[in-house]
Amino acid sequence: MSTLYFSRARLRAGRGEALAPLARALLGIAKGDALAQAHRIVWMLFNDGSERPIVDASGKERLFLWREKSPGEYYILSREAPDNRHRLFDLDTQEFAPKLNAGDTLRFSLRANPVVSLKRAWEAGEEKRDGKGRVRGQRCDIVMAALEPLEGKRTRDKRTEPTDKERLKPTERAEKREAETARVARAWLEGQGRKAGFALVPNPDAEGDKVFLSASNYETVRIPRIRGDGAIFGVLDFEGLIEVTDPALFLARLPDGFGKAKAFGCGLMLIRRG
Repeated sequence: MSTLYFSRARLRAGRGEALAPLARALLGIAKGDALAQAHRIVWMLFNDGSERPIVDASGKERLFLWREKSPGEYYILSREAPDNRHRLFDLDTQEFAPKLNAGDTLRFSLRANPVVSLKRAWEAGEEKRDGKGRVRGQRCDIVMAALEPLEGKRTRDKRTEPTDKERLKPTERAEKREAETARVARAWLEGQGRKAGFALVPNPDAEGDKVFLSASNYETVRIPRIRGDGAIFGVLDFEGLIEVTDPALFLARLPDGFGKAKAFGCGLMLIRRG
């Protein structure tokens, strides 16, 4: 596997530093605007500040992952060392090469945009098919997809309100939302693990089929764009314990990230030994 780099980058925002006004602005703007700005700022560590794709000698796009630690501070995992040519950051970069064995237990933290593909051709008014003639699914936030039945039923033309019999009390709805979020979050992460060489660790002290996993702080984020309505996606924070089942596969998969919206601070799994 090629060399990976893990970096901690903090905007130089002290008194008299050129970037101080921007760092203060990041504290006071909406979440989506802040992520859009952070995306552009972190990008500057890997190219000249333009929006051109980052590609290697073969023409393949090079991916880096990042996550906001706090406004103006970022964790970054990359396949090349960041270049602080603009001297905008206090930057600490180290090679990332953990020695892992099958059966190792790791604590992890992951901020992700987990999605599922649903076949909802009627919503677009016509079927969308791929190159093989199959009906294409619509990418959907897993939490939104799970909670939709609690908010009302859909028909071909519109969403209908639940009947009195179907209607839930606020406390019941909150409990169901929490349970459904936990259920789909676990299922999604287990699916990621099967493809990436890890498994969730069972919790022997909990009742039922429980694992060491929490999924919290769900929110939807709107990223503004010059044209159109911008992008909207859901963000969920995962924390818990995983067991490494295939070290080589896990380390190869880690720099690719998990879920979508990786350009906007999602997908980077932070790990440490338990």
